[in-house]
Parts: sequence; C-alpha cells; structure tokens
Amino acid sequence: MYAIIIGSEQNYPWIKHDCSVQKILNSARACAKKNRFNQFHKLLKPLIGQGNPEALFLAAGFSRPRETWEKHEQRYIEYMMRAAEKEYPPALYVLGFYYDMGDAVPVIPHDKIKAAQIFKRGAELKHAHCQHLHAEALLYGAHGIEIDVPAGLAYLRESADAKFAGSLKLLADFYEKGEFGLPVDLERAASLRAAAERDMLSDTNSAGFSTFSNQTSSRESFYEFVIHIAAHRGAHRLACYWDWTDFPFGTGA
Repeated sequence: MYAIIIGSEQNYPWIKHDCSVQKILNSARACAKKNRFNQFHKLLKPLIGQGNPEALFLAAGFSRPRETWEKHEQRYIEYMMRAAEKEYPPALYVLGFYYDMGDAVPVIPHDKIKAAQIFKRGAELKHAHCQHLHAEALLYGAHGIEIDVPAGLAYLRESADAKFAGSLKLLADFYEKGEFGLPVDLERAASLRAAAERDMLSDTNSAGFSTFSNQTSSRESFYEFVIHIAAHRGAHRLACYWDWTDFPFGTGA
C-alpha cells in the first residue's frame, strides 16, 4: 500500500458532525488503526460522495487495493483540493504546501503568493502549522504579507500553545536573543526548547522520509505509525510505500 501524509491532523472541537457522521468517522479511524484498510475505505465512501471534508482528508492518505502510486497521488490531490474548498484546516495546509513547494505542477501551480494566502486562512482557522508559517510571514514580511509584529507574535504564541515544535523553537530563539520586542529570558527559552524536544520523534530527527518495516511487531498499527511519524513537526511531508501482498497484518474487512 501507499500512504501520503503531509502535515498532521489536530483536534478541532468546534468542527461538529451529526452523530451518525461522527460514528462513521470514528469507525473508519478504528479500522485504520487495526490495519483494516478495505473496510476503512468502504466506511468512508458514502461520506466522500457527500463531500464531507474530514472523510476526504482521511481517505486521501491511504491507497486503495491495487491502486498504483500515480493513481493514489492523483486521488490524494483531488481529495485534498475538495476538502480545502470546504475549508477543512488540515487540507488547507496541504493545498498551501503544494502551492508553496510546486510539487503538483501543472495541477496546482507553483505560487508562493497563493500559498501564503492559504496559510493565512488556515491560521485564522487555528491550524498550528499554518499559524507558524503565517506568523513568520507577518514578522518578516514575505510573499505579499505585510509586516505586522504584534499579529505575528500572537499567531506564533497560539501555535506554540498547540505544541507545534517549530513555533516553540522559534519563540525560544526570540527569547534568547531578545528579538521582536521580547525580553531576553534564557529560562523561558530553555523551557520552550524542552517542550519542543518532547514533541519531536527521536527516530526522525535526522530524516524527513520514513518507511515502515515488515519486521515491525504485528501489535503495531501501520496507520498509527504513519500518523505518529507525520506528527513530527519538523517534517512537512512523509511518503510511505507498502505492497498490499506483503502487508503483514491483512487488509480484510
């Protein structure tokens, strides 16, 4: 199978679903955690037909049986664009990522100005990584975003409060150097760095690409593995490959 993970989910308590919809989403996540990806996709199919952005986001990440890498990536981009149209915050980050990096040309053009506006909207919707990126744009002035230091610091603090490691470390830098009107506070800087390190995965500190070994204990979930790796805040993108025929835990319903 293939998995494409760009960024990571967050808990958005203000995004509400009908009980029946939430039950399906919860069941799909449970199936994924048990490596039951056939059932995972079957459960999400009706919600995808309805254009549910969270279902689109979840289903995009994992390939279907016999789906090639090329077909999966096409579907991934399509689903993310559809979810972003509904302003699902993690999907906005993914769409901004593609505009920023130029990884999906010509489907999504390389346009850093457009990316900055998408990250701005994601920041307004409290996506921590978008807040970090928009904060940097506000602090330094970049990609059509005018400098606004108070707003930049506010977004940076909110992102740090959500435990986004990049923001924790950047705030630590500012406290160490006394930048942007913040006082020099080495104790505060050390505390922020410690919090960032707690949120980092030691096995991905020196690698942006990770694979799931078929020697891994069957008690572990492939889904949990890639989501856990993707939550490593220093990595923008993770791509994993697994051949369905070799998948040790099965893909049954």
